[in-house]
Amino acid sequence: MVDDDDMVLQSRTASLAAAATDTEEKYKQVMLTNAQLDNDKQKLMYEVDLLKDRLADSEEHAVQLEHQLQRTSQV
Repeated sequence: MVDDDDMVLQSRTASLAAAATDTEEKYKQVMLTNAQLDNDKQKLMYEVDLLKDRLADSEEHAVQLEHQLQRTSQV
């Protein structure tokens, strides 16, 4: 019976070790994915800021053109 208990214990220990290894690998993959997503997020936020700047510049240019058109139309 002791041999059977030892075998069961060894089997469970091996199973737990395998599960721990699997869990560690999944954790590493999740951490890598999170880092990649964070990098992607930062890139997208930078692109959004650039687009906002371009939009503001375009709006400013449009206002200037409207003023110029009004001045030339009054002449």
